[in-house]
Amino acid sequence: MRVRLIKQGAQLLKQLSLTEVFPGEWTVVPSDKADAQVSMKQIENSQALHYEWANPVNFPIEITYEVTPSGNATGIHTILGQTGYLNDADEPRGEGIIPTVLAALLPEEYTHSADTDQDWRITLGELLRVIQLYNGQGYHWNESTVGGYAPGPGAQPEGWNHHADYDGDWLIELPELLRVIQLYNSESRYYYVSDRSEDGYMVAPF
Repeated sequence: MRVRLIKQGAQLLKQLSLTEVFPGEWTVVPSDKADAQVSMKQIENSQALHYEWANPVNFPIEITYEVTPSGNATGIHTILGQTGYLNDADEPRGEGIIPTVLAALLPEEYTHSADTDQDWRITLGELLRVIQLYNGQGYHWNESTVGGYAPGPGAQPEGWNHHADYDGDWLIELPELLRVIQLYNSESRYYYVSDRSEDGYMVAPF
């Protein structure tokens, strides 16, 4: 991981600190930083990597560290970061907590049926393909097509439903189509798996 600290304004700083908080079972290896004091602290079930500078003047400041999740880490995890500083008037200040979201890399077979190139993003072309299936008032399995589905009646093997069709009736209804549109319209443009949604997917927060 690489973190870059940028200072705004001409005011001098007497002290600057950066704290990054990780799950307690992860392995964190900080880089050497000659101009900073570096320490690791345990905080209940978490661990904190702490950097502290006295009278920092050379900005931007860049630090790197290596983090290895535990072997049983799955899904989405968050690293929390916060900076604090003391200005030349001896006034302590701090920035809000900034989350960095990490997601386990999943095999391509976990991607949504609409995501025909399996890049964890729904493109306009892929969305239009789902709209075709919706307009067909039913769809079927057809391995000769992009994505393996075609509008209208045809083969409907059990368990081979499109992921948009989360009620499994071989008919993409309006709420199901709107769900795919939601994934397409996400701010990050990415989606991820979820066990808390009807279709098994969520808008990715990264």
